[in-house]
Amino acid sequence: MWSKPDNQTLLVVGKTLVDETPAAAAVTIKGSMIRNSNVVQTLFMQKKLGSAGYLTYPGTFLTGGSINAQQGQFTSGSFNALSRQEVKAIADSSTGGVMPAPTGQVIDNVAGFQGLLLDGAVVAATVRQLNLNFQKEGAAAYYGMGATGAEGMIRGDLSATGTAEIFFKTFDLYDRYRNEATGPLSFRQVDGAGQAYVLTVLNNFLNNPEIVAGGRNQPVIAKFEIEGNPDPVTGKTFQIDRLA
Repeated sequence: MWSKPDNQTLLVVGKTLVDETPAAAAVTIKGSMIRNSNVVQTLFMQKKLGSAGYLTYPGTFLTGGSINAQQGQFTSGSFNALSRQEVKAIADSSTGGVMPAPTGQVIDNVAGFQGLLLDGAVVAATVRQLNLNFQKEGAAAYYGMGATGAEGMIRGDLSATGTAEIFFKTFDLYDRYRNEATGPLSFRQVDGAGQAYVLTVLNNFLNNPEIVAGGRNQPVIAKFEIEGNPDPVTGKTFQIDRLA
């Protein structure tokens, strides 16, 4: 099991400790984390087109994206980017080499979905759908006379929004909205190779609740908008933890 009691801690619990054999053997927990900051980080990207050559995209800046998890569907996501320019190349121009296409299995939302947490506690209701959107509002490339490529990038300000659909069970989440409570919202997914990804809106407010009783013999669904605000301690908005 896992929990996220605050915006800077990820706890993994639930295993009985035993003596190591041999004694003092090394134990390694592998993981990494990314979250938004005020640093402008650009990438060099290229696309190989068979034996014809490459299209290269220097100065690529990621401006947003979305991650969608829904019952009956595989988890999907997309990212948007701005580049300084597009350039044709005959040879590999990257210092990192060409990466092969991914071969891993997709994340399914039966075995792959590991729970939704608010303030580090598991939400006691069944989740039907989660959508997260993040966008660098105001991000743009700027151009000047005398050059075809962009002269620089405007960083923009990150906004994190989304929606959640949950089978209605209690008024706990509705009361949270009425009390204007905020805190971290996290959900964890595991891919086919067993690698876990914890996506966290660091200071979330569940907004605009809509409790829908669709009709006879239909479940009652609670719909909420996810509003991400900067964390009062770190100033960050969105974070992804990866555990190998």
